[in-house]
Amino acid sequence: MSSSASSASSPPTVATVATYATYIKELMANMSDNLDSKKEIDNFYKVSIKAVKEKIKDENKGTKKKRGKKAGDEDDVEKVKKPPNAYQIFLKENRQAVKEENPELTGKECTELLRTMWSKHKEDNA
Repeated sequence: MSSSASSASSPPTVATVATYATYIKELMANMSDNLDSKKEIDNFYKVSIKAVKEKIKDENKGTKKKRGKKAGDEDDVEKVKKPPNAYQIFLKENRQAVKEENPELTGKECTELLRTMWSKHKEDNA
């Protein structure tokens, strides 16, 4: 097995490693005696590894755990949004007026102006 092939897949679990080892031992024990060259043995090993991976993949097909709930699950609990803080309310109330007064400002510049206005507002109300 090449290192690039093993890095692409997720790391095997302990049970999977034992299963891989068991299957490979069986295949190597049943290897034909008429394989004469290293190339033939390497080819047999390569084909065997593919067969083992497919066999384990087929065995584990329906055993994967669900990661999370989907949008259509019946027992979904609707998340409650936190109420906006004073700064968020200030931005919402004043953003449109700042945009109308200064149409040439970019979004970032508009937010910077609102931030300075908020600082002044906090100082005045403190």
